[in-house]
Amino acid sequence: MIRLIEFGSSVDLKSRLAMHKSQLLHNRHKSSKLQRHANKYGVADLEFIIIEEINFISKTHLLQIEQYYIDLYKPWFNTNPMASSCLGVKRSKSTKLLYSKIQKNKFVSVETRKKQSEAKKGITPWNKGISCSEVWKINIGLGKTKGLPTKKQLKESLPRKFIHQFDLNMNFIKEWETFIEIQRCLKLNRKMISKYCHKNIPKPYHGSYFKIIIK
Repeated sequence: MIRLIEFGSSVDLKSRLAMHKSQLLHNRHKSSKLQRHANKYGVADLEFIIIEEINFISKTHLLQIEQYYIDLYKPWFNTNPMASSCLGVKRSKSTKLLYSKIQKNKFVSVETRKKQSEAKKGITPWNKGISCSEVWKINIGLGKTKGLPTKKQLKESLPRKFIHQFDLNMNFIKEWETFIEIQRCLKLNRKMISKYCHKNIPKPYHGSYFKIIIK
């Protein structure tokens, strides 16, 4: 028996697996090799196995583990040689032209723009009222010029967003860095918490209030 392998990593395996199966069944998976295999032999021919479970430390740590297996086994279905990165993937000229054509010909109808506008009503942008740092202003004014700070440095110079958790009496409980962290530790739906925070819903969620704080 010949085994063709693909490695991946996720902090939410159930959702990740459902996404892969859905994309394969609807013939829109990002991996053309995997999609062709599923089209020819069926999704049931694919076997999804957890090869290692780790205590999540950071996204970087997770990608390092994934990269280890990619380097060790050289999996057939992994198009990218780097974990969760397009670095090193060579695109043909015809593919590049096709991507360019698709982007240029993208058209959003008036009806779609209206729906997008309606969906955003009542949502306060997290950076509203926050002034840009001097480094960021320089970058906006001068554009991408040699000698300016890198994208990572610019990102670090921006204000950071945290989520504060309060009890029913609005006593501070804990500061969280991401909604994913809250979901992993408290087993709560991160999308619902995000909705409560961004839409300023004045109700507790599972016995706690959550509020976005900018530092």
